[in-house]
Amino acid sequence: MKEIEIKIPLSSSQVKDVKNRLKREGYQLVRYVKEVDIYFNAPHRDFTRTDEALRVRRTFTISSQSETLSSQEVTYKGPKYRTTMKIRDEITVKIDDSYKFSNLLKSLGFIEVFIVVKKRKYYRYGDFLVSLDHVENLGYFMEVEIQVENSEQLESSRRQVLDIAKSLLQCSVINDERRSYLELLLEKH
Repeated sequence: MKEIEIKIPLSSSQVKDVKNRLKREGYQLVRYVKEVDIYFNAPHRDFTRTDEALRVRRTFTISSQSETLSSQEVTYKGPKYRTTMKIRDEITVKIDDSYKFSNLLKSLGFIEVFIVVKKRKYYRYGDFLVSLDHVENLGYFMEVEIQVENSEQLESSRRQVLDIAKSLLQCSVINDERRSYLELLLEKH
């Protein structure tokens, strides 16, 4: 699978405006979650140099009463393709115990680099997913993404993702952020 994604920093007032547009345009809120992402670097190559990422994610469903662990997974993201938008290969595998899996990685020489914590509201419209994120120590962001299976879909899907972002922000030019939350946080610290 290839993930096509655009990420845009938002102010708190922009978050409110985008939420209203999502409702008006028929997007459905599908999940409200807290994601705890533990990033690792490999012992045999430096992911910061190869532009790869390996993370173990714990997802907690947020309700008015509590946060409940709802899924655990490991994701490998390949290097970004050199385009105007973030496109990369992605492999995600569900796991039963993220703590044991993290310890397995450490036993194999992988190094825990950073933990990224965010609260995220997922909205869906067809195959497109829009998330409104609040990343601890970083702020608010909107991501628009789609996953495609073959390269023939890349260009048309890329244009659609960009058009959705422009529509939701009511602007003609998008100042997207190509760096990952991990990269942004590491630069900040």
